[in-house]
Order: sequence, then structure tokens, then C-alpha cells
Amino acid sequence: GARTGTRTVDNQIVPTSFPGVLAELAGVNVEDYGVIGSGLGCEKYISLAGGTVDAEYWYETLKLTTAGVYAEWGRGYMAGMPAVSIRRVGKGKVLYVGTYLSEKVFAGLVPGLIDLANLSRPFPGLPEEIEVVRRAANDREIVFLINHKDSAVELDALPEGELIAGADNYVMEPYGVKIIKLLSC
Repeated sequence: GARTGTRTVDNQIVPTSFPGVLAELAGVNVEDYGVIGSGLGCEKYISLAGGTVDAEYWYETLKLTTAGVYAEWGRGYMAGMPAVSIRRVGKGKVLYVGTYLSEKVFAGLVPGLIDLANLSRPFPGLPEEIEVVRRAANDREIVFLINHKDSAVELDALPEGELIAGADNYVMEPYGVKIIKLLSC
């Protein structure tokens, strides 16, 4: 996010332009920056593939050196300018976001990042509100199902395997956990 890489481990400002020590890795330089005010047409938003998201508190205009455009600013003099850059590095990708990663901005970016990384939800038949965590080592795999809600969640099915912890039923109790050792393939 904004102002990343601008300080040393001792909180001293680095003597280079933003994003400081990460400029080469991110493939960008920050040309302009400032506070996002309220009213008077100072609102800024980022145009994403799935719509727009309001930026909050801070903006940066990015000059791309070796990165490409992932998302653009969508209003005012910055309309069409890069708001989020993307650069391929090795087997991965580096994104630089020209605003603070507020909850709104993060939530707006996540769906596209999931697609970009070719991720899919394990066990898609489980409700969205159930967190799924997979752990694998050697020849075994364990799945943790976690209900973060204060109410029970009904399940249509469970992953096939041996139930290690949690009630042996299709209900996730409030704040409940089920641990399942998956069957070997």
C-alpha cells in the first residue's frame, strides 16, 4: 500500500523517492501524493474489473518503470492514471497499491487477486461463512472447518474423511470447529 518501503527498520525516511527500497521490485515510482479530503470533489476511487472502490486518506500517482497497470484512478485529474501496478517477478507477481489498504480497498481488490492467482475455494459445497484451512504433510492432509459466526451454520455435506474433532453432524455450532483427516487418494 501507499508509503510502503519509505522507512528503514529504525523508522528513518529513506533518501529516495517512494516506494523507496521497494521501487525496483515493484517496478514503480511515486510521482505525486497527498491526502484525500472530503467534499469539494476531492473524493477518489479506483476502477477495478468488478466495479469501483473508494480510496481513503491517501493517494499516490504512479510512474510505471517495469510494471504494468492493474487498476486505474477513476476521477479528477488522475482519471486513467495507474492506481495499482502489477509486475511479474520469478514465479510470482508484485502489486503496488497507490493508497492505503483500508478495509474497503482490500475487499475491492481481493476478488481480482483470487482470480489472478487462480485460486478456488476448497470444497465449494461448504457455505461461504465457513473458513476452510488445509494442512498437508507427507501422505496426509487435514482440513479445519471454522465457524466465526455467533450462530449455527447448516452444512449440506462434509469433506470425506475421518472426523478428528467436532460434533459428528452437519451443523457448525457458533464459533465451532471440525477437524477432518482426509481420505488418501
